[in-house]
Amino acid sequence: MKVVELKPVPALAAPSLEVIQARAQQATEIQKQVRADITKYSYGANAHLEDALEFLGLRGPLEADLPKVRGYREELRDGRYTLVLLFDSPKVPFQQWQESYQKKMQGFFGRDVEVQLGQPQENQVELALVARGGSLTT
Repeated sequence: MKVVELKPVPALAAPSLEVIQARAQQATEIQKQVRADITKYSYGANAHLEDALEFLGLRGPLEADLPKVRGYREELRDGRYTLVLLFDSPKVPFQQWQESYQKKMQGFFGRDVEVQLGQPQENQVELALVARGGSLTT
């Protein structure tokens, strides 16, 4: 089974207490599901979130050319809980991500989440899932 084992995706930074509180109060079902999927061992898949990436049209010329989740972090954006996934995406250009964003992405992740895309460097994509709704108040 080790051949088809995907290890949990590492956190790129430890969340602050404020972010942990925001997660508990604001995280949407899709954010919870994505976070759970990437932080557990998976078997028999080529990449974490393989089915979602396939549905969104984020695959290169070959089946094995799916973007790979390199890491994730949790943060606040305008007081809203945000789950940020960092993908290595050498076979799927950023333009393809943008086209998927315009055509499918927002609907796929639901109305409770705002999707934001970024390209921190070549061959990498940041996909941020920002909880809609109220910000964390203390």
